[in-house]
Amino acid sequence: MLSGWRDRESAAVGLRRLRQLAIVAREERYGDISGRLTSREQEIAELVAQGLSNKLLARRLHIEVSTVKCHVHSILDKLKLQRRGNVGLWIRQRVNRVVSIALEIVAADSVTLMSAEYLL
Repeated sequence: MLSGWRDRESAAVGLRRLRQLAIVAREERYGDISGRLTSREQEIAELVAQGLSNKLLARRLHIEVSTVKCHVHSILDKLKLQRRGNVGLWIRQRVNRVVSIALEIVAADSVTLMSAEYLL
């Protein structure tokens, strides 16, 4: 009976840690920019980071190329970047920071929530 209680408590601790990680991931991914980048801009930034052209972005999102150009320009201004190629680098740096924090959380608890390769 005591074993079942410990299992539930361990699961609850694991869930709390996952929630913390989700919050940290969101904050670290976009930092103080998240309040300034709209959800659409965040979506477009992800696609720009994947190397999609404005034309392909427009097709995928069912919007005009001129609208994509406006969003990309706004993203570059808000992130203070010069070129769209730097958007991918900026996002990768943020992702690496999230992975680092996740590994610190796991190490601090001495609990393996998931293999590190699933966090990448």
